[in-house]
Amino acid sequence: MPKSHPPYSPEYRCRIVELARAGRSVNELAREFEPSANAIRKWVKQTGLDDGLRSGGLTTDETRRTQSAAP
Repeated sequence: MPKSHPPYSPEYRCRIVELARAGRSVNELAREFEPSANAIRKWVKQTGLDDGLRSGGLTTDETRRTQSAAP
């Protein structure tokens, strides 16, 4: 069974996303820092949705509203 990791802080995620947006390779960031490349890709995508830079998914606020409305 895979080991679980406590959630990364929003500040940490933000800094990794900033580095990725500045041109650092996701794979390079994954090697240098602890999160997987896939996790970093998800953070970049979600931040883009939240910032209105991309479409094709729910923002964090929309996701929370959807989850809180579920029975």
